Amino acid sequence: MEFDNEELSTTITRNQDEFNIVFDESRHVSSAVTQPFTEAIGAVVLLTSDTYLKWLIILNLFALLAIAIMVVPEKENWRHVFDLTRFRERPTKIDSALYQVRVREAFLSKVRQFNDLTRDEFVRKTPAEIMQMVREPRLVELVSSARSYSNEELRDIIPLIRRWGN
Repeated sequence: MEFDNEELSTTITRNQDEFNIVFDESRHVSSAVTQPFTEAIGAVVLLTSDTYLKWLIILNLFALLAIAIMVVPEKENWRHVFDLTRFRERPTKIDSALYQVRVREAFLSKVRQFNDLTRDEFVRKTPAEIMQMVREPRLVELVSSARSYSNEELRDIIPLIRRWGN
């Protein structure tokens, strides 16, 4: 039966009940990765040509989706909920002995972030390398020495820390 494309397509569209159209993709080589997907799509195309099988597949997919939705746990609420009854309460005061430790830790964190280092990379740095990153003499002293600073001295150092790296 020899037809040109136009005559073939008109014959098929006029007598749809007499023809089954099959797409043969066997000549195309699939890689090992895409082979299962190609086979699955081919099976779906073949099965959905039958009306009953098409609805059966759709209902099964809907059931699988419903089961997947039920099985996945609900995520916890990530937003912070404020307790309005405790709104006027002040936070507990920080011990003044910890001021110097907190200022030093905050500055070292700023140095680490300014130099694009992870915490692990920063921990591996030697004190000499950290001092070379800082370069400001008063801040090098804050980082390196075990000297105890008064609150007034810390107040003078904090603006230096803010300006450092800008």
